Amino acid sequence: MPMQLDTGAIKAESRSLLRTGEVNPFRMTLFYLLITLVLDMINSGVSYMIDSAGGFTVLSFSFVSILVGLVALVLNAGYYCYCFGILRREEMPYESLFDAFPFAGKVILLSIVEGVFIFLWSMLFVIPGIIAAYRYSFAMLNLCENPELGVMEALNLSKQQTNGYKMQLFLLQLSFIGWSLLVLGIFLIYELLSPFIEVFGVFTMVLAWWCDLINIPFMLLFFLIYAVFGSVLTLTAFFSRIYTADLTLSFGDGLKAVCLCLFELVFLRFILAWVRCTAFIGYRKKKLSWGRIERRKIDLK
Repeated sequence: MPMQLDTGAIKAESRSLLRTGEVNPFRMTLFYLLITLVLDMINSGVSYMIDSAGGFTVLSFSFVSILVGLVALVLNAGYYCYCFGILRREEMPYESLFDAFPFAGKVILLSIVEGVFIFLWSMLFVIPGIIAAYRYSFAMLNLCENPELGVMEALNLSKQQTNGYKMQLFLLQLSFIGWSLLVLGIFLIYELLSPFIEVFGVFTMVLAWWCDLINIPFMLLFFLIYAVFGSVLTLTAFFSRIYTADLTLSFGDGLKAVCLCLFELVFLRFILAWVRCTAFIGYRKKKLSWGRIERRKIDLK
């Protein structure tokens, strides 16, 4: 009979490991998320270009998009390698995040095979697909712990390790649902209050300047970096669309695009935040000020 997992002991041991390593898990996770964010931005930009490209350009952008996805996959395996090192109480520097690249081929092949197996089981019904996902959930961990393993060896070992423990693994993951709901709640609150946060930030900055509590050169430098970074993202997407659609753009039109981009980031964004605040507050009061919309049947005869 399978041994009962002690969820409390597992979580206690995990908490005790959070301050270990040359780079503790908090910093490494942040570093990993930052790299993932950059990859997602690249992937989103490439996907946008694919939508408006044609011919050989589509193949080129598709290759880049696939390459970005594979790099993210190997980085995820590298994060597993880092976690194993922390579990073994080893000193794990930032470079350990890239430890999976020497066996990147196995990581990619294992992900493909595992995905195919789970998909085939899901064809029977949803429940067999979920069971298969838990059955093979340790395969990547096994490969990261011992890169000498073959793909099928890692999968078969995962089947042995999870035999009789699938429900306990499910309950262990379910025990973190409170944190998931908390993150979801914070996200929804932020989305709802985001215009108020932006406006409050502007008022706070002005008040700090009025009270002589702010470093003016640093504030201007920070605002300049924000404007340049936002402009680079916007103009890259704009000019990529112009290039892939084979459109002709005069120097004057390009200059207008740059000016409009800067106007949007420096002025329009904050004006829209204020409009969103006032619209949110005055919605209930003025929601019928334009009258009612009546549905009428259209006579097509």
